[in-house]
Amino acid sequence: MALKLSLVYIATCKSQIMKDLDNAIMRYLLVIGLQLVCMISMNAQTVVRWTGGGNDGLWSNKKNWSDDSVPDQTKYAIVEGEGDVHVDIDANPYQLQVQDKATLIIDKPYSLTIDGGVLSNIEFVGIRSSASLIVEGSLIINNVIGNGIRVYDTAVLNTEGSDEVRLQDVTGDGLRNDGTAILGNTSLYFISQAAVFNTGSLTFRKELLVQDLVFNLAWGINNYGEVFNNANSTINIRGQLGGLTSIINQVGATFHNHGIINIDDSQTIAVHNLGTFYNYNDISIDDIYNHAIVNAGVWHNETSSSIMINDITAPVSSAIKNSGGLFNNDGDIILKDIQYIGLLNEGIFNNDELLSIDSTRITYAIRNHGTINNNKTIRANRINYTNGSSTTAILNEGTGVINNSKSIYITFVNGHGLNNEGIIHSTDLNSFISMNYVLGDLFINEQGAIFEVSEIYFSRIF
Repeated sequence: MALKLSLVYIATCKSQIMKDLDNAIMRYLLVIGLQLVCMISMNAQTVVRWTGGGNDGLWSNKKNWSDDSVPDQTKYAIVEGEGDVHVDIDANPYQLQVQDKATLIIDKPYSLTIDGGVLSNIEFVGIRSSASLIVEGSLIINNVIGNGIRVYDTAVLNTEGSDEVRLQDVTGDGLRNDGTAILGNTSLYFISQAAVFNTGSLTFRKELLVQDLVFNLAWGINNYGEVFNNANSTINIRGQLGGLTSIINQVGATFHNHGIINIDDSQTIAVHNLGTFYNYNDISIDDIYNHAIVNAGVWHNETSSSIMINDITAPVSSAIKNSGGLFNNDGDIILKDIQYIGLLNEGIFNNDELLSIDSTRITYAIRNHGTINNNKTIRANRINYTNGSSTTAILNEGTGVINNSKSIYITFVNGHGLNNEGIIHSTDLNSFISMNYVLGDLFINEQGAIFEVSEIYFSRIF
C-alpha cells in the first residue's frame, strides 16, 4: 500500500514537473518567437542613414539621406554624425535612432510620429552616445511593444518648449532615461511598465500627465536617479487601476518636488519612498485604495509645503505609513476621511508644524510603534466615527515613544482618547494634551508604561 501511494505521489510530482517544464518551454519559445518576429520585422524595414549630403540640415531634403529618399513609415531612420538636423515637415518614420554627437530638432509647428503597428522589442525612439533630441513641435508615439523612448547615458532629451509629447499603448517603459531628460508638456496613456523609468537626471518643467495604467507591472514614475519637479510644473497621475506604485523613489534615489503633485483614482500605493524625498510645495492624494504614502527612507516636508490626503478607502491601509524611515514634517499634513489608520509610525516621525487627522472611519488616528517627536501641533478629530467599538484615537504601543513639546488635540472620538503601552512624556513645561467629546476613557496607561505630561485638559466627556 505504501509503495502504491509512493508511486502515485511520484507520478503526481512528475506530472506537475512536466507541466512546469512545459510552461517554461512555452515561455521560452514565446520569447524566441517574439525575437524572431522582431528580427523579421526589423529586416523588413529599410535602414536609411543621415549623410547630410544636401548641406542644409533639413529632414525634408532627400539628398541628406543614404538612399536619396525622405524616411517614411517603411524606413528605420538613423541620424548620426555631428551637427543639427531639423525636422521641417510632418515626419513619420517607422523607427528612429539619434547617434554619435548629432542633434535632432523637431521644429514648430511640425510633428514626428511613430506608430508601431508591428512587433518590436527595442525602443522606437533611441538617443545614444552624446546625441540630443530637442522637441519644439510634437513627438507622438503609438502602439509599440518595447520602450517608447530610450535616452542612453550621456545623451540628452529636451522637450521643454514642445507643443506636445504623447505616448500611448506602449508595452515596455514609456520613457526610459539613463542620461539627461528635460520634459515639457508630456502625456502617457496605457503604459504597461513604468510610464517614466529614470536612472539619470530628469526634470519636469511644465506638466506630466500619466493616465490609465492597468497592468500588474505598471508604475507612474520609477526613479533610481534624481528627479526635479520644478516650481511651475505639475505631475498628474490618474486612473491607475492596476500596477504597483504611482511614484516610487528607490534606495539611493533623490526626488525634489518644488511644484505640484496630484495623484487620484488609484488602487496602488501613491508614493513609496525608499530613498530621499524633498517636498517644497504641494502634494495632493485623493481616492486611493491603498497607502497614500509609504516612507522607508528619508522624507523632508519642507517649510510652507503641504500634503493633502483624502478618501483612503482600503480596509487595512494607512494614509501614511512611516515604515522604519525618518519623516521630518516642517509643513502641513492634512489627512481626511481615512478608512483605517491616519498615521502608522514604525520609524522616527518629527512633527514641527501641523499634523491634522480628520475623520477616520473604523480605527486609530495614530498608531505608533516607533518615535514621534511633536514640536508643534497634532490634531485628531472625528476618530472611529462609523464604528461602535472602543478603538482609541492615539495608540502608543509597547515599543512606542511620544515626546510632546507643544500641543496634542483629541476631539470627537467614538472610543478612547489615548492608550499608552510605551512611553509618553513632555519635553517642555508648556506642552499639553487636550481631549474633548470622548465617548470612552480619556486615557489608558497600561501597567509598566510611562505617562508623564505637563498638562491634560478635558471637557464635554460623554
